[in-house]
Amino acid sequence: MVSDQIYVSNDGSGMQEALALADRFSAYYQLSPRDCMHLRLLSEEAMVMVRMIAGNYRALFWLEGSENQCRIVLEFRTEMDVEKRKELIAVSTSKKNDAAQGVLGKIREIIEVGFLDYEEADQMVMNYGGDPYSYWSMGIDPQNAAAQSMLNWSLNTYRNSLDEMKENGRQVEEVWDELEKSIVANLADDVRVAIRQDKVDMTILKEFGKGGRK
Repeated sequence: MVSDQIYVSNDGSGMQEALALADRFSAYYQLSPRDCMHLRLLSEEAMVMVRMIAGNYRALFWLEGSENQCRIVLEFRTEMDVEKRKELIAVSTSKKNDAAQGVLGKIREIIEVGFLDYEEADQMVMNYGGDPYSYWSMGIDPQNAAAQSMLNWSLNTYRNSLDEMKENGRQVEEVWDELEKSIVANLADDVRVAIRQDKVDMTILKEFGKGGRK
């Protein structure tokens, strides 16, 4: 099943309709009360993400999947002007962005960087690569990105990178604590951000009957 598509924006328009789509998806597949609740919470987190994006942004929202899994998709679109582009570059190139706190904050910054052209987003990965706690470099598969001429970030790749750093004796307690406190990190089976030129897609994957990560 693929649901209807609805535009949502960070002024709140379309968000109630989007959440209604999630409820209809749950009803269509007669999901368990627990899975219904998790899908609703993840859809609400997607709306939080839209509200976090600065400027005049909107995203196309839809759900697709089956009785076994669901993909919550946000396809971000924006009208970029010169001044807004400069602002995003200034924020994105800072390794200490106070706004990029928590898992959603980090994903938000990845999405905003994606509104730059591909070459600058690719350079951003290189810039962040020198930072051992970089959520950019720790979540991106360079081989996959090169093969598809796009950037792909995955929460699971990021999580696995943290595991490896922890095993090697790195101090990652603060970053790991962000994951432990995050609704989306605990309930979703993965969160993926794909950047291709001027289009950014965020997909939250949820498998039903698993109860999330906790």
